[in-house]
Amino acid sequence: MATDLPTIPFDDFARRVRSVFDDVARKGRAVLVEREGRLYRLEPERRPPVLQAADPADVWKHYDAERVKEAFRRGAGLLRGVDREELLRDLHGQREQDSTGRPAD
Repeated sequence: MATDLPTIPFDDFARRVRSVFDDVARKGRAVLVEREGRLYRLEPERRPPVLQAADPADVWKHYDAERVKEAFRRGAGLLRGVDREELLRDLHGQREQDSTGRPAD
């Protein structure tokens, strides 16, 4: 798989980790880190511009109907072929397990 992303040997990455992160943040572009023959991708996470708690006075301030429609289009058919009963059993089983900060019901 060819890529035009810059590749950094792990030892170089480890020596200058702060500057690599600064470059990735500034350029908004991923880099590949090669370690023991394997490639690892470092890139900025793609997030919506607003991550703070919603302002209760204006919960629709950043609503974008086109982004919502696109998300539905991309998700269409994701569960096609999934055994519904098995999925529900798995979900119920997971809800019965203890987890950090939330004991089983």
